[in-house]
Amino acid sequence: MEMENTLPGDQASVAPGGSKVEMTPLGKLVMVLVAIGLAFAGWTYYQGQASGAHTAAIGGHSVAQPVTHAVLRPPQVSTAAPTAEQVSQELSRERHERAIQVAAWRAVSEAGRQQLADLTSAMQSLDAKVDAIQKMPTPPRPARDEIAEGAKAVHKAADVAKATASIDVASLPIETVTAQAMNLTGFGKGVVGIGNLKLSVGQSLQQGETIVAIDPESRSIVTNRRIINVTN
Repeated sequence: MEMENTLPGDQASVAPGGSKVEMTPLGKLVMVLVAIGLAFAGWTYYQGQASGAHTAAIGGHSVAQPVTHAVLRPPQVSTAAPTAEQVSQELSRERHERAIQVAAWRAVSEAGRQQLADLTSAMQSLDAKVDAIQKMPTPPRPARDEIAEGAKAVHKAADVAKATASIDVASLPIETVTAQAMNLTGFGKGVVGIGNLKLSVGQSLQQGETIVAIDPESRSIVTNRRIINVTN
């Protein structure tokens, strides 16, 4: 009687036809290793699925993405060319301002010439009075008073001429004002009527602002602070 080469608990495979096929120990080892590999692959797959489900369960947030800093772009400047109407309006405005400046410069120049003539005349008159009083043995009081008044007139004319000569017309701002808003009653040569007052060159238009020139033709008043263009 032959004994089968099997281990306790081993089972023999049955081949077709009813004959037994014995499994060697090496075959059994191979089968065990294959089973272990399949089990490990299944466990790894299961762990991957479980990890994904756990991430979704915690707040439903996806994996944090790296932070990127936005690059600030400069504002886009419109490069559209101005229309013909806009160019025409700008040219008209500049032409009007230049015309006012030219008129103001002409008025200041005319005022300067007039002030120089007034200063020359006042000095000549003063010199004549001084010569006359020097020839008197005892100058009377009225003669001395005339000398003093003449000296005052010369100083005043000199101050006005100095103020006019220091004006830079090109640097003065231009302000357009209606005659009604300014309460202007009329223009004259070197004189302007404002309300019940008649102001001339050298007088104050308001505190700290002195009239330098008046041009009736362009209806402009030039002060030491601005050029006033009066409209109807």
